[in-house]
This record gives sequence, C-alpha cells and structure tokens, in this order.
Amino acid sequence: GGDVFTFLQRHKGMTFMDALSDLAEKAGISLTSLTPEDMQRIEDDRTKKDILTETAKYYNGSLTPEATEYLHERGFTDETIEEFHIGYANGGLMEHLIDERGYSMELCLQTGVLKENLEKHVVDFFDKRIIFPNFYRGQVVHMTGRSLDDGEPKYLHIPGEIRYLYNEDALWSKEVFLVESIPDLLTLIQAGYNAVAIYGAGNFKPEYLPKFSRSDIVNICLHNDIAGIKGT
Repeated sequence: GGDVFTFLQRHKGMTFMDALSDLAEKAGISLTSLTPEDMQRIEDDRTKKDILTETAKYYNGSLTPEATEYLHERGFTDETIEEFHIGYANGGLMEHLIDERGYSMELCLQTGVLKENLEKHVVDFFDKRIIFPNFYRGQVVHMTGRSLDDGEPKYLHIPGEIRYLYNEDALWSKEVFLVESIPDLLTLIQAGYNAVAIYGAGNFKPEYLPKFSRSDIVNICLHNDIAGIKGT
C-alpha cells in the first residue's frame, strides 16, 4: 500500500522529503516557493498518516480471544478481519510507537491515537475498543473504535474532521452501495458487493458528491428508521 512517495522511500531508502525533491525535479516543479515551515508541515502530515497506519497494524495484531469472538458473533470472517485490519486496543501502543518505532510523542498526540488523561498520563485514545481503521490508497486516513459492551459512546472517532467515506477505494467500481455503518458495509462486502459507509445516516456531505463520479449506479441502503429515511 501507499503511493509513489512510499515506493521511492522503500525501494531506494529515501526519506519522504528526498522523495518529494526527487520527483519534483523529474516533473520540472520548483519547490523554492515552499518555506521551511511549509516543508515541515508536509513532512509532519506524512508522518501522521504513517502513525495511523502503524497503529492499525499494531491493533490488528492485538486482537484478544474475546474481541475475536465478538467479531465472529457479528458474522465477520477471519478473512474480513484481516482484509480490513480490524483490531483491538489492548494497551501498549505508546511503547510500540515511541520506543520501538521511534515516532515523536508530540506527533502521536496530535494524530490522536494517544491522549493525556486527567492524571497527565499518556494512554491509548481507543482503550478497550474494537478498532476499525479506514484505509485509502494503502494508508489509514481515519479510525473508529466500537465499545465491546455497548458502553457509551458506542462508536468513538479519532479527533479531527472526517474527510473520507469508509472503504472509499470501492468507488472505482461502476456500481456501489452506500450504507450508514461499518458493520453494514462489512456484511455487504462479504456477500460480494462493493460498498462505502458514511459513519451515520445524517453524515453525507456535499463535498462527497464528486467522489462518486466513476460510479454509474449508486444504491442508497440506509436503515429503515427515522434517521435513515431522513438521511436518504
């Protein structure tokens, strides 16, 4: 997964900034208009996506028997769990990201996967929740945690604006199903349909419309309740 920058970083051992400069030179694009602050912001944004992606991989490897049983009871297969990197927040993320992977505490906190509690201790933002990362072109762009015991809130989103539909890569297909929740989407995927989810019946945004430009048929399948009917 990833893009042309990721490819150069892994294939040639480049840093992101080296890959950016190399590609800009090949394309005849000058980077001189970017200030050092701009360059740092670009690099930080890139690193935050890497932190999200690494977090998803860590949580996928932290699934407990209880969490796996819950997912199976919801009807999700092991193949689906692996394909969508579904995981479980069972602690240890700070040590993994900072001590083992070398990311900065500041960027991890900015990304939102870690937070300071009332005692000023750094803890997992999604502690003891099922984790549904949202991948777009190979990188995680959002994360959602669901409580195992139906505690409130049932769904918890990582801080920040939600800019992507869940499973947005499916919009390359000619026909797509638009649903309101991740479990609905996963059920459709397992039945052989292409689907995207909007994180709730009332959360479709006007700026999402151009994302459907490649789809000839969009089937709207929201819940048959007041919120779903209004959302439709």
